[in-house]
Amino acid sequence: MKRSFLVFALVSSLLFGLFGAGSFAAVRAGAACTKAGATSITAGKKYTCIKSGKKLVWNKGVVVKKEQVVITELPKSEPSPSQTPVKSNEFDVKSLAEKLQAPTFMSSKTTGNIFEVQFKVEPEAIGGYIESKQLSLDFKKTKQDKNSDGVVTIRAEIPEDFVSQNVNVNLFAYSKNSKSSCCSGFTTMVNYSNPKIRPLMQDTMQTIKWAEPKEIASTNITEITSRANLSDLTQCKIKDAPAAGENISNPQRHFISGFGLYEERAPLTRSPIIQFVTIDFPDLQGKRSPKEDLKSVTDFLGKYWKAQTTNGTELDFRIPNSFIRMPKNVVDYELNVDFFSGKWKSTTSFDYVRAAIKEADPQIDFSQADVMVIAVPSEVTRQQIAAFVAESSEKARGQGFDTAEKRIYNTLIMAGPVSTPDFELLNWAHELGHNFGLTDIRNTLNVAAQDSSDLGIYDLMNSMLAPELLAWNRFIIGVLNDDQVRCVTSGSTTHLIKPVEMNTKENKLVVIPTGKYQAIAIESRRAIGFDATLGTLSEGVIVYTIDTTIPYNLSPMKLVPRVGSTDSVWRRDAALKVGDAVTTQGWRITVIESGDYGDVVKVEKI
Repeated sequence: MKRSFLVFALVSSLLFGLFGAGSFAAVRAGAACTKAGATSITAGKKYTCIKSGKKLVWNKGVVVKKEQVVITELPKSEPSPSQTPVKSNEFDVKSLAEKLQAPTFMSSKTTGNIFEVQFKVEPEAIGGYIESKQLSLDFKKTKQDKNSDGVVTIRAEIPEDFVSQNVNVNLFAYSKNSKSSCCSGFTTMVNYSNPKIRPLMQDTMQTIKWAEPKEIASTNITEITSRANLSDLTQCKIKDAPAAGENISNPQRHFISGFGLYEERAPLTRSPIIQFVTIDFPDLQGKRSPKEDLKSVTDFLGKYWKAQTTNGTELDFRIPNSFIRMPKNVVDYELNVDFFSGKWKSTTSFDYVRAAIKEADPQIDFSQADVMVIAVPSEVTRQQIAAFVAESSEKARGQGFDTAEKRIYNTLIMAGPVSTPDFELLNWAHELGHNFGLTDIRNTLNVAAQDSSDLGIYDLMNSMLAPELLAWNRFIIGVLNDDQVRCVTSGSTTHLIKPVEMNTKENKLVVIPTGKYQAIAIESRRAIGFDATLGTLSEGVIVYTIDTTIPYNLSPMKLVPRVGSTDSVWRRDAALKVGDAVTTQGWRITVIESGDYGDVVKVEKI
């Protein structure tokens, strides 16, 4: 319609210009006219008004050439690539692939419902864009910046109805001289948790999220069995078989899954002193002070381990003011062998520790140290130091590292990063857990393909996905108070248990002894504290068995999943809800009431 109107208007204006207003009388040779010199064009001839005798008449006229009307097409206006996102199906991949290198991924994060990704493009590129088949980003609300170093930062608003999951995001670049993309330069995986929509099953990417436990006004209505009618707690302090010296098949004497914490381990019942030995090398020199370099590590470790203790134990970090220079380059210490490669040798790492102590001993007083950490500048790579090691030495075997003041039995050896910043921090906390005496509670027989399916997502010493420690693990290292545990040996009893993540001194654990080294444990879980990413199916009561005779490298604890559970790998639907019941080793556990305050369980001997 607009085109037709334009043509009509053009023709009308031409007619108006050729004939002029009021010049519509017929013109022919010899006909009278009114003004000498006037002209008129009719039927291809130009007639002139002339004086013939005493009259004014039109002459015979002369033929005139037709005028050519030329309409020049206006240039089409196209939006700048920096203003309009380019879609992948518009690109001729081949033409630009020769001009631009693939983008280099740098980082990604989500803050609230804003997704941000950073990647670097070549100088020829004027920008980049992202796309995802899983996540439809509103590009009208997408903001893009590119700095002088070629780093593109894209921020996009995530739809309100998007459910938490891993998202594959493709990165592209484009240039000012072409409408073609270079190709999919990098695919990154982003974890996003929509605060408005809780997933049924949580994601399986290790992330650190914290949800502040709130004061709960509601409470249970079911009558709870009096503690006076329960068994003495000593019957439920199941001993660790190796610590008791009765498990010949398990030679280790440093980690525990039951009671009998080894004296060498750092005590979390008081503020343990974590002494850092900060060293650098001629080819790996510190650019900041050690405290600045280690701030994210110490901040997280302090918050995480304090949250695991009922009484709020603080870690005491001792960090030198500067790095201590080692005499050789880092490459000369041959630390580039990965722990999981099968080629790692403890002697290499332990010789490195002794070399560090030799340089640091004159400057550091180790007399109060409970844990020693050999730390290096944050610029360290996995190619330089490949094995993050927790050494929990055994006194009876003459192990440990000697300093001028005393022998150190708990040591951490920092390595270069292998994964995301969140994973690295969780790994720090996990390895420090070994120095506090906790064992790995997953199958580690094949260190390159470890299996967490016995406990699924639960506990830092297992999978890091729901990193809050099991109530049993807190109990055996002394940071869950005795009066928070209820011991059952017979009959039918009811118990109110508060979520293990909640900051409270109320009951959190029910224990049923089933043998000298065996027991059943019952606790409550909620998506608060460091378990903030829990899916709704993972909240509720979890029941697990304990057998401290199971040798190191296999899990001594195993979940008893609810009837109908289908997730056999991560056990994300194993938690019991109201009305659910499980039976194991002659005992029936039923959830009879539940709320944000915790769960009420009925325990019956059958």
